[in-house]
Amino acid sequence: MIKFIQVSDIHLGRYFNLPMNKSNIRREELWKTLEDIFDVGIEKKVDFVLLPGDLYERENFRLSDFERLKSLFMKYSDLDFIIASGNHDFQNPEKLDINYVDLPNVHIFKNEYSYFEFYEKKARIYGYSWSSEIMRNGIDISPITELDYNNILLLHCDINSSSEYMPMNIDYLKSLGFDYIALGHIHKPISYSNRINYSGSPEPLDYGDTGGHGYIYCEINNDEIYTEFNDIARRHYHKLEIEINENMSFDNIVSHILLKCNEIANIDNDFFNLSITGNRGFKIDIDYIVSIISDDFFDMKYTDKTKIEYDIEELYNENTDNIIGDFIDYMRDADISDDFRDGIISNGLEALMDGRT
Repeated sequence: MIKFIQVSDIHLGRYFNLPMNKSNIRREELWKTLEDIFDVGIEKKVDFVLLPGDLYERENFRLSDFERLKSLFMKYSDLDFIIASGNHDFQNPEKLDINYVDLPNVHIFKNEYSYFEFYEKKARIYGYSWSSEIMRNGIDISPITELDYNNILLLHCDINSSSEYMPMNIDYLKSLGFDYIALGHIHKPISYSNRINYSGSPEPLDYGDTGGHGYIYCEINNDEIYTEFNDIARRHYHKLEIEINENMSFDNIVSHILLKCNEIANIDNDFFNLSITGNRGFKIDIDYIVSIISDDFFDMKYTDKTKIEYDIEELYNENTDNIIGDFIDYMRDADISDDFRDGIISNGLEALMDGRT
């Protein structure tokens, strides 16, 4: 039996679109989460840690970062690390790259299809590393020949896609006979079978990376295979729709938004992408409300999809002597359908009320 962990798309050194202090926190958390996963490897006594691409951000990774990475691999000298470079950490001799980490427990694929053999464990691990940031074509992979070995493949690629990031066909990969294929490039966990998986990134990296993030633990025992995904991320991204109504006051809306978000997760820890919907009174300013509560969140963004609910008669009676009353009078006499008239009145009043406030 062999045991291994699959973790990809860590993107060490990444800069986040956050205030500097929070960006630095997130950059450091990528390192800490990776170390947490290596700790799991020690605890479970895995044979390998598979890293199928985008271990770091090539443009942001400096000599000091490579030294830190080398020290990390040295700290976990009981683990064998198998690395295939991807589009963000592609190998190029003109610039410092992963080959700087020259250690006996770190096995790095070059930009040609090859394998590492571990005779005592009866394992062959195949893979390929990128040498540029674009690969418009897939690669040819030889079917396995050592049937008495555990045969594993590492690829940083897109599946069933015409993208510029090594497009590969899933049926082709299934036909090759590998015991397991560890995929990198997609930041969310995706399973094509218990033998072909994206682990996703161990930490979410932007607002599109909702859901769980972590690593895959796998055991292969003869022809039997066991896999489990473990969410280990320190923070998560959430997309949430929050509905309000015209009867809610300023304080009601503030409390409602905070309550709904806290029901999902701790707002001072996670990221929230809010869509605020429903009707509101014309005196309610959503932008101002969000500015008031934004400091309660680690980070958040929002879209205001609310509509203003008007009492036309009340507005007319209050504004008979100004442009708002004139506008309502004009639209009431317009020779258009009721639905069209209501839409124009609503949009026009919103613009006029914004101008008045």
